[in-house]
Amino acid sequence: MEENLFGSIVLKNGLVTQEQLDECVTAQKRIYPPKKLGEIMVERGHISEKTLSSILSVQRRQLRSSGKAASQVTTGAIATRLRNGKLVDFLQVSAELEASDLYILTGARPVVRINGHLIDLETEVLDARRVKELIAQILPPESQRFLVDNKQIDLSYNLEGVARYRGNIFKHTGGYDALFRLIPYRIRTIEELGLPRIIERFTKYSRGIVLITGPTGSGKSTTMAALVERINRERKEHVITVEDPIEYVFEPKKCTINQRQVPNHAESFSRALRAALREDPDVIVVGERRDLETISIAITAAETGHLVLATLHTSGATRTINRILDAFPIRQQAQIRGMLAGSLRGVISQLLIPSLDGGTRHLALEVMVSTPAVATMIRDERTYQIPFLIQTGKQYGMKLMDDSLIELVHAKKISFEEAYLRCDDKDKIMNMQLIEK
Repeated sequence: MEENLFGSIVLKNGLVTQEQLDECVTAQKRIYPPKKLGEIMVERGHISEKTLSSILSVQRRQLRSSGKAASQVTTGAIATRLRNGKLVDFLQVSAELEASDLYILTGARPVVRINGHLIDLETEVLDARRVKELIAQILPPESQRFLVDNKQIDLSYNLEGVARYRGNIFKHTGGYDALFRLIPYRIRTIEELGLPRIIERFTKYSRGIVLITGPTGSGKSTTMAALVERINRERKEHVITVEDPIEYVFEPKKCTINQRQVPNHAESFSRALRAALREDPDVIVVGERRDLETISIAITAAETGHLVLATLHTSGATRTINRILDAFPIRQQAQIRGMLAGSLRGVISQLLIPSLDGGTRHLALEVMVSTPAVATMIRDERTYQIPFLIQTGKQYGMKLMDDSLIELVHAKKISFEEAYLRCDDKDKIMNMQLIEK
């Protein structure tokens, strides 16, 4: 378990590639006398001694925290309740445990994720027949046929009185697995999430594009929902969301809101967005999409008088901008640079980091506001200078991720080791620790 956790930490934090990890794992099996995986990575130059020390500290903390979390679910009452239970029983239990995710796995016990830790539920191992039976309980016949034909399906499921769930069911060598993420009914406000005041400005624009980025499980959807709900409360606008699947459900207040799910309500994201441009929207909300056509339409919509809010699986403002530009052929990049420079309003990049005691997670934020200087850097192919503009743009509400991590360390909310693993400038955070000592 410890070696698996070590590998997942270095991979999740981008310290090594999957190829480098596989290479070291293979080498570990051949070496005698045995060596730890981290020692092999240091020898091969993939990580430094300091990074290894930080990883081991984080690993020990996560093992202790996962042990505490496991004590919440290792009760006879849960085992009795779930034995021969329905899928809604598993979903209900995961909500009561305040788990963010539920995994229904063929050939294993169900698993929940609590504060970032994966914990087995104390119940029987599920075989392929049992998993198919559970899945069939929430899938209508047409969705079951789609799953058989396409080998996977995205869905949303409403457990009345408890929560909504975003789900993915997929086929693999052992049968089917299903993963469900809990989406609370109540949409938390910008203030409740502890987002900086500058974030509110992004809800005031009448045109342009705002990007909310971060890895899976970093709270992008929650932040997006808070922005949309602020618009819903304060502006009389027409809002169209295009998602796969629909996550938060908005109750119209001042706004008129249409929520469309791909493929249930539209064949594809690009078709839904093209249609949206003919449906007189003021605000367009786009769920995570990576394809060129969807990105192109979103930028065009932002340029032609709409406010576009979109999420991306990227980290940091500079990487996000480069990711968008690199999606286009070279012959189009000059044009796209000009369009993005004129339409981008800001980038919010998020990380959720375990607290010192492992009992919760804290939000680290990078915020970039598109000033004339930022727009010039995008237009002139000098995006590598954007971190400097963020660093010196505090009067505009901008902040680098490294500075947010350092603030959390100073506030004793997260450990130095957790911050060190995630920061871009290792020397900067090392100097911070030396000054404190």
